[in-house]
This record gives sequence, C-alpha cells and structure tokens, in this order.
Amino acid sequence: MKTAQLYIQLLKDTLNQLDINQVQLAAEAFFRTYQESGTIYIFGNGGSGATASHATGDFLKGASYDLDKRFKLICLNDNMPSMMAIANDIGWDDIFIEPLKNFIQPHDLVIG
Repeated sequence: MKTAQLYIQLLKDTLNQLDINQVQLAAEAFFRTYQESGTIYIFGNGGSGATASHATGDFLKGASYDLDKRFKLICLNDNMPSMMAIANDIGWDDIFIEPLKNFIQPHDLVIG
C-alpha cells in the first residue's frame, strides 16, 4: 500500500473509533453556547495549541461568515506574552486558568 493510501486508512480507522455520542454532545455544547451568546474559550498544549488556534480561525471566519450573529471564540494560546508572564510569575499550571478568571461568564464554554 502506498503512503497516501496508508494515511487515508489511518484517518478512517481513527474516525471509526470516535464515540459519536460524545461528538454529538460537543456539537450541542457549541451550539448552545452560540445560541446563548456565550464565548467559547479554547486552548491546548503543544501541537494541540496550534490546533486550537486554527479551529478558532475557522470559527471566526469560516463558520461565522455571512451570519448576523457570529461565533465568539478566544484561543488562550494566542496571547504568548500573557502565557509566559503567568508561567514565570505564578506557574505553568495556571497559564490558562488565570486569563479565564478575567473573562469567564455564565453561558461560556471552555474546551482544552
């Protein structure tokens, strides 16, 4: 099997392992937050931080384009100066918690 075929098969196998009920719950949480005008805060560690940043861009532009009411997402990974200040002065364990203390409101959703 060629490399491209192996990669596609790996993607299919991975998708088949997803719990569709959990995917549905996540989609409902996103939509509920959107309906209630909440903000979605998203973050990740390492490569997942890049994925969180990319997903934020997709929602802010792609999913919100041409809508009167737009998705509100903030990627906590996108403020590197804040992350580093918190890591240096408080500790790595708090790099996402501290910014949330400034902003979190009822009807918001946090995904990490």
